Amino acid sequence: MSAAERRTAGSTWPPARTIVLCATPRTGSTLACDVLAGTEQLGYPKEPFAEVAVPACATAWDVPTLDDDPERYLQAALTNGTTPNGICSVKVMWADVARLAKAADRHEDDVLDCFIDPVALLVTRRDKLAAAISQHRAERTGEWSSDDSSARPEPGEPDLDRISALHDDQHEGADRWRALVAGAAVPSAEVVYEDVAGEPGRIATLAARLVGVQLLGDPEVRTRLRVQRDDWNEQVRRGWDEATGGCDRGCPTS
Repeated sequence: MSAAERRTAGSTWPPARTIVLCATPRTGSTLACDVLAGTEQLGYPKEPFAEVAVPACATAWDVPTLDDDPERYLQAALTNGTTPNGICSVKVMWADVARLAKAADRHEDDVLDCFIDPVALLVTRRDKLAAAISQHRAERTGEWSSDDSSARPEPGEPDLDRISALHDDQHEGADRWRALVAGAAVPSAEVVYEDVAGEPGRIATLAARLVGVQLLGDPEVRTRLRVQRDDWNEQVRRGWDEATGGCDRGCPTS
């Protein structure tokens, strides 16, 4: 089980409301989870529907897996993600929507109905090429998050075709999340990484407004995450721009 899945465990059931963090990889969703959990009022978000997380979560919670017993697994996930005031939060990556919908016997467009009185917090990144390069780096090194004590594995020579595919996935995932949330007609807000990276407490403020929670003081940001971007990322970006002509869908230019 990853460090993210070992965040504080809740024990409240049922939740009164659920904050669903609707995300794609490398958009600041781990930071968002750390910020919400740090308030002790906005749930203890984890990523329990990721394919690699399901077996470990099921073992930790002593329940069958999502595929074996969706109702029990989902109840365990929501219980684990709920703070004592009844607010649950949970992270769902776009890549995991189909798996969750299938297990719960729902159409993908109705996946938010899996949660109790949901609100949607869209976690996005304006620079989707940067997100794609970051994801490619993490795939190469196995380092999906790091703190100041972590070593820095070398990512090696980049695969520009893989970065192109991940870049397409970033745009598609963000667009499809927006369409799904709009169709579900649930309360929603969008967190853009570039707008909150320097002031992450704003994430908690947005989430609190969505669920009507009065935060007890200014949000305390408890995270040891460090920015992983360095010269390798910038060099890869320049190489990708030269090879492809750059992004024509709104990513900032290098």
